[in-house]
Amino acid sequence: AVSYVRTLYAFTNETLAKYSYATSLQATLRYGILISLVQGLGLGFTYGLAICSCALQLWVGRFLVIHGKAHGGEIVTALFAVILSGLGLNQAATNFYSFEQGRIAAYRLYEMISRSSSSVNDDGTSLDSVQGNIVFRNVYFSYLSRPEIPILSGFYLTVPSKKAVALVGRNGSGKSSIIPLMERFYDPTLGEVLLDGENIKNLNLEWLRSQIGLVTQEPALLSLSIRDNIAYGRDVTMDQIEEAAKIAHAHTFISSLKKGYDTQVGRAGLALTEEQKIKLSIARAVLLNPSILLLDEVTGGLDFEAERAVHEALDMLMLGRSTIIIARRLSLIRNADYIAVMEEGQLVEMGTHDELLNLNGLYAELLRGEEAAKLPKRMEKVARHRIIN
Repeated sequence: AVSYVRTLYAFTNETLAKYSYATSLQATLRYGILISLVQGLGLGFTYGLAICSCALQLWVGRFLVIHGKAHGGEIVTALFAVILSGLGLNQAATNFYSFEQGRIAAYRLYEMISRSSSSVNDDGTSLDSVQGNIVFRNVYFSYLSRPEIPILSGFYLTVPSKKAVALVGRNGSGKSSIIPLMERFYDPTLGEVLLDGENIKNLNLEWLRSQIGLVTQEPALLSLSIRDNIAYGRDVTMDQIEEAAKIAHAHTFISSLKKGYDTQVGRAGLALTEEQKIKLSIARAVLLNPSILLLDEVTGGLDFEAERAVHEALDMLMLGRSTIIIARRLSLIRNADYIAVMEEGQLVEMGTHDELLNLNGLYAELLRGEEAAKLPKRMEKVARHRIIN
């Protein structure tokens, strides 16, 4: 891409880029030659057929006029009718390719529109009250695009009511698939997910999602004001919005803005920092007042100070709610009620931080690896401090 031209020059990689570009053009050139050949043959055949048709009509007309079976005016009229019809067909033929392209695009579009979602259950039940007991029972799962790759294989997990359970594991362990299954963006291939003893497939989907608050590392913010992004279409008062922002530790920075809650966040929240966007997402979840909270690597891209501020807001949000935390940094989930360790789509360890350390299993190994990775950074900070002093 043109935007990477500085990197290209910085690594003196122009020759390779030119070669790759020229190689890519060869395939385009061959395709262009083939298209031109087909179009040329088609055009020549069309005009040749039209000329032959006119010649044949003139020959037949001459024969009819000689034998007194037709008049010259009738022959000329018929000839012009054929010529004009041919011109019309020729003009239509030039649009056949565009028509075919549009037909293919429309087919894909209408196929997507008409596709029924197996996860939608408008007639499902709603629980009178939600305690927040969550159970994953013998869950198997694979993505439809890669059915041959198992993500979860006989996965079991219990999240007690109003407790926080953190899911950890190596990359590819399957922990990131838990939140989409809980939200019913996907359904398990086998097994079931239970909420207070009820299979979530039997629950009304809209009601289920209204009971779940989701906070992610990259919140989806609309090109609207801060007020509208927190309210997110709900009929709430300004006092409620401000209270939610205070709980999320967002009120201070919002108040410091020139337009306050009427500040436009820009496309995808470009006018805000990562910390500010996450705080708005937390405020949105506070306003929803969910029974279940899902935290998907919320602080993964923040520095230490921003991370601490966000965690203070999350601690307030987690009070009295069943919470599932997906985390890469193990140092951030030590205070979770339980820590579930996953490996190859299965639960291999579960307990508190101290219990898992005493077990000296996979969790302890992951924690040692994380601490070892931090050591060079700490040494670098110490060296910088000595140089400054």
